[in-house]
Amino acid sequence: MLAQMTPEQFTEWCAKDLVEPIGHAGTHEILSQIAYMLAAYLGAKDVTPWTYKYWQEKPEDIAETDVEVAVMALETLGARRTRG
Repeated sequence: MLAQMTPEQFTEWCAKDLVEPIGHAGTHEILSQIAYMLAAYLGAKDVTPWTYKYWQEKPEDIAETDVEVAVMALETLGARRTRG
């Protein structure tokens, strides 16, 4: 597959992987977000998605508000999918 990709296609694929991880990394991202949302819903105070991603360091340029905005966006997207 890589032998047939153009450099532009490879760059696009890498960008997509950053936004929406491909393979098991994507599964781990989704499960950590679900665990975080469930823990927050149940009242956990000092829980972040990185609590469940112990193998990954939290990027320094991501604030908790960025994570909260991402979680709200995911919740909104989920609400839209269940309605329609």
